[in-house]
Amino acid sequence: MPTDNDVFNSLVNEPVDDPGVAEALGRLFARLTVAVPSSTDPSGPEGMTPLTTELDGVPHVMVATSSAALESAGKIASFAIETTGAGAIGMIAPGWGIVADTGRASCAFSPQRLAALRAESTPE
Repeated sequence: MPTDNDVFNSLVNEPVDDPGVAEALGRLFARLTVAVPSSTDPSGPEGMTPLTTELDGVPHVMVATSSAALESAGKIASFAIETTGAGAIGMIAPGWGIVADTGRASCAFSPQRLAALRAESTPE
């Protein structure tokens, strides 16, 4: 039986032209087991230094959703924190997005989408 990570990676690797899929990807991402690569030891005095990029001038943190993506990130980041997608979303400051790397393709979540996902997961 495919895991949530398998389903997410498949949808990102072979995109479907359906607006509902894009919406569902965010909720699915929150349930994934992911790794947030860091160029510094998160348990050391410097703390975590995640890999970042900019998309259209907006800063994004890189997150690996597969072992292939983590292996690739390991070429420039020797450390990583394993967490859930929701945990990664919780680590990201407002105004930042996430780029989820599957190892073959990537999916970006804007700061606005992350804010909506945080709101969806907040109990009333």
